[in-house]
Amino acid sequence: MPSRDQLGAALRIGWIVPSALGPTDQEIRERSLETLLTIGVEPNPVTIPDGENLFEIFSTIQASEAYAHHVNDVARGADTIDKEVLLRLKVGAEMLAWEYIEANKWRQKFRRYVSSLFDTYDLVALPTVPTIAPKIDQRELIIGRVSVEVRSALLSLTSPWNFSGTPALSVPCGMLNGLPIGLQLVAPSGREALLFSVAHQIERKQTHC
Repeated sequence: MPSRDQLGAALRIGWIVPSALGPTDQEIRERSLETLLTIGVEPNPVTIPDGENLFEIFSTIQASEAYAHHVNDVARGADTIDKEVLLRLKVGAEMLAWEYIEANKWRQKFRRYVSSLFDTYDLVALPTVPTIAPKIDQRELIIGRVSVEVRSALLSLTSPWNFSGTPALSVPCGMLNGLPIGLQLVAPSGREALLFSVAHQIERKQTHC
């Protein structure tokens, strides 16, 4: 196995084009790519088919399953649940069975696609979030001249890997406007050790910059 210093040059990394999943700040994209270059990796661009629909499909499954798990809590103690959480749970109550079934079909298709990526790449990478941290009470923000809902934006680049069931981690890759940003690394199931090795190498490079 390559040493940690040789690991970057030996890696095959696919770069998930973040705009395929949703609006992403240009400087965050650039910083994330630059971070990979520090360990000698030149990633190949990878697109996600129908990626713009992925968060909606993920949300359908999440809302349906969350409501199914908490249906008794909502019925017996709705007044004890945070108002925003309760609103999200009630969205799940309105989901139709066919919507959940169709979303699960798409999830299986997406999992097969992600699995096929790892026939070519050891890891795939992308920014962790598409923007710097918003204010606590902020509900809308502008990314690349596009107005987006804060929660959707913050989950847009991380939720796919919950969806596919593949391990992922975030490693710091600098600051933007005084706030930290991160690079996300995703591996096939069972390759968590590789994720930590690459993250460790990135952190060492940044420490010595």
